[in-house]
Amino acid sequence: MAEYEVTGVRWQMGEGLTMEQRTRMAEEFLRTLKVGTPMILSAEPDNPHDNEAIAVYIDYTRRVGYIKHECCAEVKGLLNGDGQCDAVVSGNDGHVTFYVEIPDAPEASVSPVGATRKLPDCPLPQGLGLAFSDEERALRVVAPRLANVAVSADTASTLLQMTERYMPLSRLSLCCEDDVWRDRVLKQLRKACRLTLPQPVKERLELLRDELHATVGDFHCAHEHWQERLFDRQLDVLRQKADGEDGLFAKYEKYRELQPDTIERLARWFNEMPHVELRNYREHAALARRLSYIGVSRRELYEVYAAILLLDRYGADVVGLYINKVGTATLLTQKDIELLNGLSSSPLGEVGRGLSFTCTPTATSPASASSCSSSASCPRSSTTSWPPTARTSATSTSNAKTTTPFLHKFSIPFPHKFH
Repeated sequence: MAEYEVTGVRWQMGEGLTMEQRTRMAEEFLRTLKVGTPMILSAEPDNPHDNEAIAVYIDYTRRVGYIKHECCAEVKGLLNGDGQCDAVVSGNDGHVTFYVEIPDAPEASVSPVGATRKLPDCPLPQGLGLAFSDEERALRVVAPRLANVAVSADTASTLLQMTERYMPLSRLSLCCEDDVWRDRVLKQLRKACRLTLPQPVKERLELLRDELHATVGDFHCAHEHWQERLFDRQLDVLRQKADGEDGLFAKYEKYRELQPDTIERLARWFNEMPHVELRNYREHAALARRLSYIGVSRRELYEVYAAILLLDRYGADVVGLYINKVGTATLLTQKDIELLNGLSSSPLGEVGRGLSFTCTPTATSPASASSCSSSASCPRSSTTSWPPTARTSATSTSNAKTTTPFLHKFSIPFPHKFH
């Protein structure tokens, strides 16, 4: 039978409770929950937080948790036409999580870990990225073997040995591959702990099982900021490597003459992210939570790291981005944003998403432009190098012939107040 983790038990204990009260009530509930207790799994396609959610019910009408998000796609294939199926309790972790098995369901095959791309294609060219660490390469060797070993009394010693090697690598990153391996290895350990084994071996396996379960819990405990701390720690390590003689920054210095707009393209990349939490590369807490939740691959995570490092080094004062009519991105400084926010004629009150600009530069350069296609006052005087005027239209109204592209679209991907 296939076994699945049930999470969110604390949040089903009632309304208006503190986290401490929820935890205590959940622990009390699980102490009374016996192996073999019947449960009902029911899909919730209208769940406002996750339309793939599958709720777990006891006594027909009492919801006690949800199938872990990463397992929902697999469980969904086992539901009947009404979006339900029967299950039984198979055990718990002694804290606030329990497990269910679906009778007659085939054991899930352990396939290679992979993920469909969740982020837009990164504009970093090949050769201008970050290499995986030696630890991550080692993880890709031991984790598949550990997840595929046949669990039995005869293989318990081998399982223990591999798990000892795996545990120091279990908290490397937020990527989906690491998350999947943690779940698969935890299932293996739970199976092994049910076997009749020599006491020292069983005690050690139980200790490793509890340690790995705590690790899994940490990655899903947002209020303790574990994801953010891990994200920042890995970024700091990569920043040190990037400063090396043959690191990311040295490679970029050689490359920037060929592609001088790389930083602008990276800024646009963040601006085009599918989730608003990913558009501010300086907000690591929001970045870490969303990247973990949507399940990015290790390669995508490293692309994000590389982009952040390059933007931090070569665009430290960048807070915004405008895109002209031909699609070329140019970065704005904090001073630009402050000036634009001072436009009294803006119908939006402050610079925001969807605000557009048009201007009529001279044929020589924007530096000498003094007339704008709107009657609103420009944020800079006629002697300055950049005088756009706020408008709500996305189309330039100027018919002037000039070699300088008109400003076309303005968007702010970074500061909080612009979201």
